[in-house]
Amino acid sequence: MRKTVWITVLMLVTGLTAGAAGPGEDQVKDAEKAWGAALIAGDQAALGKILSDQIIYGHASGAVDTKKSYLDKLKAGSTKYEIVEWSDMTVKNVSNDTALVHGHIRMGGKTAGQPFDNKNMMLLHVWVKQGGRWQLAAHQTAVVSPPQR
Repeated sequence: MRKTVWITVLMLVTGLTAGAAGPGEDQVKDAEKAWGAALIAGDQAALGKILSDQIIYGHASGAVDTKKSYLDKLKAGSTKYEIVEWSDMTVKNVSNDTALVHGHIRMGGKTAGQPFDNKNMMLLHVWVKQGGRWQLAAHQTAVVSPPQR
């Protein structure tokens, strides 16, 4: 199932062409900012609204979470984010209710009390418009070393 989802995402990404910002792209950028702010604040209520119930949350470590398992980890305090910084971001609307976000991001904080600072991260997000608002349906990060720009 996960393989099918990622094949579909890759097909969508490779089929997109560069162009002017489409409808809703500013809203998706705002949703990205809200996601980062909620992570840093540890705001469970905000994240609960931002994350789709069907989210596939893939980490650079290879771990994959559901909405419940990810929120449970954050609630337990095993991971605390202090830095979520985009160095570049590309947003592409696939349709009126689906958007892709890709770029390089720095994420830092503490996991199990140990500091981490992932400076060379690439991120892919899939956003879907549900109930009139953008929700994060898929998250995947990968460590890029050295950074590819």
